[in-house]
Amino acid sequence: MENIEITVPTLLGMEAFAAKEIRRMGYETTVEDGRVTFSGDLEAVCRTNMQLRTGERVLIKIGEFQALSFEELFEKTYSLEWERWIGKNSAFPVKGHCLKSKLASTRDAQAIIKKSHSKKIITEIRNRMAAGGRKCLSDTIFDNERQSNSHDRHLGRTAAQTWLQAKIQPCAAA
Repeated sequence: MENIEITVPTLLGMEAFAAKEIRRMGYETTVEDGRVTFSGDLEAVCRTNMQLRTGERVLIKIGEFQALSFEELFEKTYSLEWERWIGKNSAFPVKGHCLKSKLASTRDAQAIIKKSHSKKIITEIRNRMAAGGRKCLSDTIFDNERQSNSHDRHLGRTAAQTWLQAKIQPCAAA
């Protein structure tokens, strides 16, 4: 099983309660201001998303890197494995935050990230179709017509962290 870094943002002061709930599920936690981080597999993402009462969202860490220019932000964002998490019929709104960053324009950063995702996903879909059409992980796990994945980007001084919000939509009964 693959180990995924999972973060659960919380309201300030609720971190201890969220960490306690996550530990009861059997995962070791790290508590920071406004968030609880732990490692787990895809089942942990699903369980946390469905059972956690005190967290705001469940985020999967996709990558972390330094970007000193918008060009570097595009290239490094493009190099991440988006096709693994975002299917061809998925919507992926991009939200961003620039905190003490040299890339001070949040709107420009969001536009560059969205362009990078789109280019990467289109390239991967074309490659898969040419190779016989292997489905992405999100299409395999969640059999929904349309899946919405919210992408959250935090830009610090020069470091960028990329998170994908995991939304679980129950499948219709057969």
